[in-house]
This record gives sequence, C-alpha cells and structure tokens, in this order.
Amino acid sequence: MMAASDVEGAILREVARILREGEHDLDPSRSLSELGVDSLGYCTISSFVERQFGVTVPPQTLFEFSSVEATAAHVASLIAGQPAAAQAAPAAPAATLAAVEAQYSPRDIAIIGLACKLPGAGDASQYWDLIRGGASVIQEFPSRRAPAADSPGYLKGGFVEDVDAFDAAFFGISPREALAMDPQQRLVLECAWQTFENAGYATARLSGSDTAVFVGASSFDYYELLLRTQAARTTHIGTGVSHAVLANRVSQQFNLKGASEAIDTACSSGLVALWHGVEALRRGESKLALVGGVNVLASRTPFQVFADAGMLSQEGACRPFDARAAGYVRGEGVACVLLKRAADAVRDGDRIWAVIKGGAVRHGGRTNSLTAPNPDAQADVIVAAVADADVDPLSIGFVEAHGTGTSLGDPIEAEGLTRAFLYAGARSVLASLWRVSDHSTPELMERFYRHLARGASKDEALRAAQIEMIHAGGSRSHPFRWAAFEVFGDWR
Repeated sequence: MMAASDVEGAILREVARILREGEHDLDPSRSLSELGVDSLGYCTISSFVERQFGVTVPPQTLFEFSSVEATAAHVASLIAGQPAAAQAAPAAPAATLAAVEAQYSPRDIAIIGLACKLPGAGDASQYWDLIRGGASVIQEFPSRRAPAADSPGYLKGGFVEDVDAFDAAFFGISPREALAMDPQQRLVLECAWQTFENAGYATARLSGSDTAVFVGASSFDYYELLLRTQAARTTHIGTGVSHAVLANRVSQQFNLKGASEAIDTACSSGLVALWHGVEALRRGESKLALVGGVNVLASRTPFQVFADAGMLSQEGACRPFDARAAGYVRGEGVACVLLKRAADAVRDGDRIWAVIKGGAVRHGGRTNSLTAPNPDAQADVIVAAVADADVDPLSIGFVEAHGTGTSLGDPIEAEGLTRAFLYAGARSVLASLWRVSDHSTPELMERFYRHLARGASKDEALRAAQIEMIHAGGSRSHPFRWAAFEVFGDWR
C-alpha cells in the first residue's frame, strides 16, 4: 500500500512543475487553488494522478479538497481500494426566528460593523481624528507609482501610503495571483475581514450564510500598469482586473452565498452599492450585507483626462460652494460597512453604529450635456429619499453634498437641495453643504470641526461655520451666499 506521504510528495512535485516554483516552497496544508493552480492545472493534475497511480480523480473532485494533504489521503485510499468519505459541506448558521419587540421600523437598516483605509488614516478612529483636526493630507502624485519629470497641480490628491501592501498568504492566495490582482481587490478583501471583525462576527460563523456583498468601484488604473509589464502574461489577469471579482472574491473567500455584485455609477458607486444592500435586506434576500467602496489612483492618465475636461483643480485644492471653486481633487481608499435589519441587530445584541432610515436612486435624465447635473432631478431624488425614510424634513440636521467644487455643479446642487426641502414643505432647513470625502477635506468641514473641538454644540458649530463661509464667499451675487441664506432661513 502506498503511503499518503508518498502520494503527497508526487503531487507537490507535479504542482511545482506546473507553477514553475520550488517544491519546498509549497505548503501541503493549502488547497491547490491557494497554491495558484488554475482550471487547466486541475485538469493536468487529474491526468497526472491517473497516469501515475492508476486511479481516476476528476478535476471537479480535486477541487473539493481543502488541502494537498487531504487530496493525497483520498488518492492513497483509492489506491488501496478504500474510497474516502466525501467531505461534508459547511452548514449554514441556523436562523433565529424568535420574535422581538423592535424599537425600529421593519424597514430600518443598521450598520453593525465598519472599517476603512484612507489617506492619512488606517482605520475609522484615525479618520475621525483627521477630520476633527482639520488637517489636509493632499500631496503630490507618488513618484514610485509613475515616475515623471513634471508634476502639474492637478496631479495632487489624497493617497494611501501602503496601498500596494497585501498579505497574500493570510488569504491563501499565491504570490503569482496576488501580483495580477488589482490593488482594489486586495483592499476590499482586507477591509471585508476587518469589518466582520469590527462587528464581532467570526468568518467561520458566516461561512455558508446568505450574506450579500455589494462593492462600488469605477477605475481600472492597474490594468494599464499590468499591460506595461511581464505580469500581464498570466492566466490570473482576467480575474485580477475584473470589477465583478471585487465582490465575487469576497464571497468566495468567506463562502458567502448571497448576492455578489460590483456597482459602477462613477462618483456615486459606493452609495448605490449601499442602497443595493439596504434593498436586499428589506426584501429578505439576506440576513447580512457587506457593502464597500474602493478607489486606487495607480495611473496618471485619468488625471490628465479629467484635467483636460476642466474637472480638476489646477492648484490641488477643492473649494466647494465657494467663489474660488475651480475643480475637485481626487482621492483613494477603501471603506466597508456590515448591514443588518435594525430589529434583528437589537434582538441579537449587535453594536449599532448608525441606522439607515431610507433612500432613493434616480437618474437626471436628459440635460444639456452628459455630465451636467439636473436640479429638478436632484430635488426629486431627495424628496423620494425623505419619503422612503418617513421622516420630517425639518428633523434633518446635516446634509452631505457631492460638492464638485465647480462653478456649474455647486450652484445646481445648492438649487436642487433648496427645491427639495421646499417641495417637502420645509420652511427652513439645517443643512451643511459639504462635499463627499472622495474629493478632499473642504473648508466648511474644517471650520465646523474647529468650533466643535472648542466645545460648541453641533448646532452652534454648524451655525458658526456657515456664517463664516457666507462672509468669506465674496460678492453677494455668489450662488453659495444666496443658497445659504435661502436654505437657512431664520439663521439670517
């Protein structure tokens, strides 16, 4: 009878030959896929086993084993005429159906876990400190990513220092495959793990569950870099640069069997992905939903394209709702949240970071140009979101705006917000018109947190920051001044 160790050694030598790696560099406790074997490799190993040992093990059977050791034990048992028992599939966690007196609407969705990696901040706590301190982390485009003699102002942005760092072995991914993976895939995989950890959920507990995954992304910078190197000549590049795999890799890694989708709607990709997660939970398709957004600025090309279109600030500073607004500043990073129906989160004792009451997704329809916004459409989607949330518009104390930092986009957005709250019947609204963090830290945001740090209440800090911005806006004809006075009504 051939020992399993002898079979293991023979299989490892064949794998080393296929991968062109040293036999002693391969860990037999890893699966063939984790070592880097692709579909063609499975077929090759299946033929090798039949030729070498005289037993038949189809590629799909090889794929089921979690390690080379288990594969070798199965082959050895076949040689001895004693087929091994099939591996049991992981059981899905039992669903708790006990009724609970909920303090939330059945449509309310809780955020029970979160994680992020952003410029100047390795986690959510550091990011909060960065915001409170009002510090700017905008810098020149990193020369090690794309060396160049010149560095125009529009090449400035928010960059993550170690965006290329990745512990491939931790996730059982071979070095060869990791090299072909877009850093966006690596970041999402790491952030997903950290989000589950933040929520207090062991990944083994989630294995086999109907947890859904939705990831927003819109850039393909790494593909451009791969095409310039020998790294492009690998079977892994197809999956390595695919946006679909951003979500699919997370689902596959943690054995999550809910919906798994990548969402690309440009700047709104992350928020639309979030809405997909909310809707999946409301419909009862999943009990949990992991939602993420990611962006990596690996190439100078998109900077040049957007600058030629007049979208980027030539000085590397974003000033939304300001007379000096002249374009936005790009940024990169990753963030994920874990969603659960709020009533279920209360029942299960989960920590709740925030509750999503409602939302809406719409398109602006036909406008004067493809990229021009539509104030009526913006108002309509806000009204729809308020209605879906079933909240009094006067109860809204903070509005996070897109804030393009352009002379066209800013007044249109301010007008859309004003119309929305007028349509909703609000006489005055407490609103902070500040841009999303995918551009840069705005002046209004800095002023708000500066007053907050000095001991002012949220309302006091917001009022003081808005008044300062209004006075700093220059001419009374500037749209921000009028929008601010109109929206804030009784604060005049």
